[in-house]
Order: sequence, then structure tokens, then C-alpha cells
Amino acid sequence: KAYDVYNFPNPFKKETNFTFRSSLFPNDAIISIFDLNGRKINRLSKLCEDLFCSIPWDGTDFNNQKINNGTYIYSLELKYNNQTFSNLYKVTKLK
Repeated sequence: KAYDVYNFPNPFKKETNFTFRSSLFPNDAIISIFDLNGRKINRLSKLCEDLFCSIPWDGTDFNNQKINNGTYIYSLELKYNNQTFSNLYKVTKLK
């Protein structure tokens, strides 16, 4: 399970960091970012080897283009051995 899940800053202008804590590590963390129409615009992944994990995002899509201002949904998925945790959260970009 993930605890203290935040992205900071939120809202953000140029970049943000997705942060969380997990008592089970190392784990594979995957952040999938979606627009409000449900289209996946980017995917980030990292092997988190400690209690606290931070994954930076520069506010770009799959084509490395800056995203428009607005609210987006992101999914945090943690995989540890045969266990999986996932949940949805919001992130907002403002100029």
C-alpha cells in the first residue's frame, strides 16, 4: 500500500514530483497520466528501493510536448512480488 501520496507542487507550472511512502520495498512504481477524456498522455516508472520515493515529471506527453493547462488524473501502481496496489489522484498544471 502507498501512504502520503502527493505531487508537489500542485498545481505546477514547469515540473512536479510524485511522492509517496510504502512499507514494502523495493517495489516497481508506475505513474500513468491521463487527460479528463481518459486518454493516457504519459507513463513514468521507477524502481523504489526505500520507504520514501519521488518520481519527477516535466509536464510533457509521450511526444515530449508540454501539456496544456488543466486538471489531469494519474494512477499510481506499486508492484511488490505478487502484490499490486493502485489508486487514482489528481494533478493540475497552471501557467
